[in-house]
Amino acid sequence: NQYQMTPQTFPTQWDQAYGTGGLRDLRLVRQKLEARTVRDPLYEGIVKVWEAIIVSHAADVWGDIPYSEAVRDDVPQPKLDNQLTIYNSLLTLLDQALGQIADPSGVGPGAADLVYGGNAAAWTALAHTLKARIYLHTVRANCSNLSGCPVYTNVITEATQGLPVDGSLDFNAVVSGASTLEQNYWFQFYTVSGFGNDLRGGNFLVSLMQSRSDPRFDQYFALPQECGFAASSFASFGYMIGSCRASSNQRWITGDENALMLAEAYFNTGQTALAADRLTAVR
Repeated sequence: NQYQMTPQTFPTQWDQAYGTGGLRDLRLVRQKLEARTVRDPLYEGIVKVWEAIIVSHAADVWGDIPYSEAVRDDVPQPKLDNQLTIYNSLLTLLDQALGQIADPSGVGPGAADLVYGGNAAAWTALAHTLKARIYLHTVRANCSNLSGCPVYTNVITEATQGLPVDGSLDFNAVVSGASTLEQNYWFQFYTVSGFGNDLRGGNFLVSLMQSRSDPRFDQYFALPQECGFAASSFASFGYMIGSCRASSNQRWITGDENALMLAEAYFNTGQTALAADRLTAVR
């Protein structure tokens, strides 16, 4: 409640976007793939979608960030690019990726792809959902009046080709729980970062879902012992965020989100019946 944020508060998240496992490693993978005598367009396309995922998330969080000059050894102090410029660059990158993923000559990463196993159809749907998300994040910058904003047409075009609402192709961060680096990040928030008593389920929602035997309860909430705390902590901790289990795969880009983006876009373009249909599908 003192809001003591400093330049040292977020270096880990920043480093993860650019460093090991982030943009620098993805560019290295692209470099090696493009140097092959026999190219693999599916693999190259998947890597570009990964880049769009990571960079768009960083731009969502921080706004203007380094991108056009990022992770270049010859540019030690890369400039900050405008957030909208980054979004437009990523839309172009995703179009390139979709073209490569559609190339039937590609082999792909196979089992090295822990999310989709190199499934071209899944990566195609994900890329379209990601494009819809990026377009949606530009609506207010492009339109003073949301109703009838033409950007929503782009959202509809992409989201209708995106992830299915049944969740079968949800993009989940895969974790094993085997070590600190492979544990669910809510679990890390509670235990490794030491914020275990900072975030809990409110009694009203907990009691309401229990009274209705709501089947989603175990997804929403977990007992402290499931999140790395002793059972004796229960009295003081109450219920915690359900995905705090160390080995819970974290939902990142989902069919629910895709359907709700469609609902918003349909509603703001006057297609209320279609909007209601997508909202009902999520419910």
